[in-house]
This record gives sequence, structure tokens and C-alpha cells, in this order.
Amino acid sequence: MNIAQLDPAPLTKYRILIASGNPLDAQALESLLRATGYAHVRTTTDPRQVPALFHKWRFDLLILDARTTLAHRTEILQHLADPINADELSILSLSGLDDEPHAMTHTGKTGTVLRPLNVEQVLPRIQEALAHIRMV
Repeated sequence: MNIAQLDPAPLTKYRILIASGNPLDAQALESLLRATGYAHVRTTTDPRQVPALFHKWRFDLLILDARTTLAHRTEILQHLADPINADELSILSLSGLDDEPHAMTHTGKTGTVLRPLNVEQVLPRIQEALAHIRMV
């Protein structure tokens, strides 16, 4: 998908949180999204911050690193249990081929974004995940 093909107008309304323990992954994904026109992108390298950030900003999409420990994933999902449904929050797993294959199963996730990050793969996955969101 060519970045020029995206209509920038609707991109500015979505709120996206990237939670990755790898600052380079978070920074690269944030830069890609901002260059594409997504205006409300936040990142954290500490998964324990996700619930507080979510409650403050009411994100539409959470991109959660599959390498986040099971305890932190469970804690995050418990805190977000109410909004995890197709109308309010989509979750994408950020994963690599060497990550645990089923690290994000049964989490309410919408899909997976693979490392290394590739614009031709990442943007359609994000658009697909956001297409499920009912805008308030």
C-alpha cells in the first residue's frame, strides 16, 4: 500500500497507543504512523503504564508487544476488560518470527503486526483494526 493512497482526513481522529519494551520498535512504528497522518500516537516502553494511559486518553487501538510478559499482558487486559470489544478498542500484537507463537492468543486481539516493520504490511493491518472501531 502506498502512503499517498491513504485519505489523511479520517486518520487524525484515531488515538493509538504503542506498548513495546523495545524503544526502537516503538519509535519506528510511531514515526511511520505520524508520517502517514495519524496525529494521536503515544508510546510507552513500560507495559505497566498501559492501563493508566488508556484511562486518560481512551485509545482506539493498542499495539502491544507479544514479548510483554504473560503477567503484564494479563494485568493490562484485566484493566481494559470493559472496553475490549469490537466497538471500543482493537488490539494488535507486535510480533516477530522468533517470538512465542501463541503469545497473544485469547487476548481479544484483532491481528498481528510482524517485525521487521514493513509499511506494506503494517498500514493495512492498522487500517483493518481501526475499521472495527465505532467512533463516538
